[in-house]
Amino acid sequence: MKKVYFKLSVLFIAISTVQSCATSENTPSNTTPTITTTNISNITLNSASSGGNVSSDGGDAVTTRGIVWNTATAPTISLTTKTNDGTGTGNFSSSITSLIPSSTYFVRAYATNSIGTAYGNELSFTTGAVVLPTVSTTAITNVTINSAVSGGTITADGGGNITARGIVWSTSQNPTIALTTKTTDGTGVGSFVSNVATLAQNTTYYVKAFATNNAGTAYGNQVEFKTNASPVTGTVTDADGNIYKTIQIGTLIWMAENLKTTKYCNGDAIPNETNPSQWQLLTSGAYVYPGNKSINNTIYGKLYNWYTVSDSRNPCPCGWRVPTIDEYRILGEYLGGVWIWDNNPVLNFKYYGTAQIVGVKMKSIGNIEDNTGLWYKSNNSGTNSSGFNGLPSGNDNF
Repeated sequence: MKKVYFKLSVLFIAISTVQSCATSENTPSNTTPTITTTNISNITLNSASSGGNVSSDGGDAVTTRGIVWNTATAPTISLTTKTNDGTGTGNFSSSITSLIPSSTYFVRAYATNSIGTAYGNELSFTTGAVVLPTVSTTAITNVTINSAVSGGTITADGGGNITARGIVWSTSQNPTIALTTKTTDGTGVGSFVSNVATLAQNTTYYVKAFATNNAGTAYGNQVEFKTNASPVTGTVTDADGNIYKTIQIGTLIWMAENLKTTKYCNGDAIPNETNPSQWQLLTSGAYVYPGNKSINNTIYGKLYNWYTVSDSRNPCPCGWRVPTIDEYRILGEYLGGVWIWDNNPVLNFKYYGTAQIVGVKMKSIGNIEDNTGLWYKSNNSGTNSSGFNGLPSGNDNF
């Protein structure tokens, strides 16, 4: 009996040992997650959409998941171009941003647990290409004998930055930016205004707006116009009933004849002073004839003292005014003058250091024949390219 008992005990121990070993061999080990990459969608010039699906966490919790991309194949999470889209299993969506237009990218989803990082299948896509901007040309306005105003509107940048915009013009159709006759009017989309300058009188021109991005230069519709044969824009009448021609120079409209009125705008009289001694002592408004001769009035108009010019009753035709310093500056700069400070500490005003440039363009052409005893006459240096046709009228030293 003792021998049998011993054998049974050995058998029991052996069976127990076999059962214990079998249980250990069937325990599964943890792995990296199982993940697939979502198809690419919503592709633009610099972005796209993707994502992934973590179907198994590999027996260990997924602590990070997302997508990674690059212009080279097999991108990894060592790159900065990746997303972090939560944890765990299941589907997730990702945004791919800051891409370069017309470029091919490679994308993989990834998922990380304590065992390591697994990658999904690799996908590729190409971002959209930058196209030419969309631009239109503004209708021509403010046409004079040598200038006009136009501009353009950029409604779409084509996916690229607008690095240059403006208008280009020529006497031939379909002008391009290869010409020097163009403007530079900033960058970006939106509307802009351009000045067409230094034109020939009574001449037909063709204008196009343009906009440039890294795809090239686009042009707006072509606009045609003709400069004026004469700068005269109309007439204006003063309180005395004198009628004056008016002229546009640049953006401003001027009277093209010297003032002749004997009345302020409200009808009050402006006295005529004929005594030279009294003229110098006046403290109120008055006028004199150039050379103190009324015969000069027809061509040269009258000379007014400062009290008349600065009077609130206004010696100019109603609706008009004596020009401001800034308006003189605008006129002079348009005609090519340079506006600088006068260093005279008493006067302390601005003037044109290159006044001869402006004066030549505003002076009438040739000599004025007269026998009226005026102190000054125009000379052949005047070109009258402005159309102003300025005439000499002497001074008040009579």
